[in-house]
Amino acid sequence: MAGYSDAEWYCVLKQRLGEKTGLGQVLDAKHGERLLDVLKRRQHVGNFLFAVPKCLWPSRTSYGLPGLAEGQIDWLLGSQGISIEGYERDMITDDLAREAELFPFISQLNKMEVILIGNHHLEEMKEHLRSIRYFVGIDSPNLHLQPDGIEDAVARVKNYGKPGVHLVSAGVSAAVIIDLLHDAIPNSWFIDCGSIWDAFVGIGEQRDWRAFLYAHPREWDKWKKWNIHGKPKD
Repeated sequence: MAGYSDAEWYCVLKQRLGEKTGLGQVLDAKHGERLLDVLKRRQHVGNFLFAVPKCLWPSRTSYGLPGLAEGQIDWLLGSQGISIEGYERDMITDDLAREAELFPFISQLNKMEVILIGNHHLEEMKEHLRSIRYFVGIDSPNLHLQPDGIEDAVARVKNYGKPGVHLVSAGVSAAVIIDLLHDAIPNSWFIDCGSIWDAFVGIGEQRDWRAFLYAHPREWDKWKKWNIHGKPKD
């Protein structure tokens, strides 16, 4: 499942180009073309789901995105023969993280072979997710702008080459990474988890609930225990 959040759509629609997201990712038109290509080629692949931002679900409602005119994304997808209604909703794992309800997900992951691809700080997640068998660190939020940056990350995953659950936290590069890996490593799952793991290691505050946790150590500690071990019974 590959997620297309606000930043990806800005790239695809060639809006606010050159600006940076809260994570420091530069919006880039060329990368937007790669993202659109993935959408077009994968739209009829039943096991390749695209996640759509919450503010675009359903597509007939107001988008709530500054600078994105209502109907613009519908028009773009319609012109490519793509139906947004068939996509999974984004923010699923992020919603669970905010409500400290990740325990069932993490519990299941701990029974499987996990490959984590993301910010090099996320290697600390091995302390929380014991099933991580292989980690691919990404040193730059702008992997999509580096010559062969995405391809190099993909090559490192292919070098490991074992099936498993691939958790991709690579911002606007995630969908392209998943696309390149999807057919290369069979019997695997590829999930764009966004930056939900950031909260476990204390990096990034682009979510209000995350900033609150960092400012309240006791709440942060309780949040981590609930997500990892399950909520204590009342």
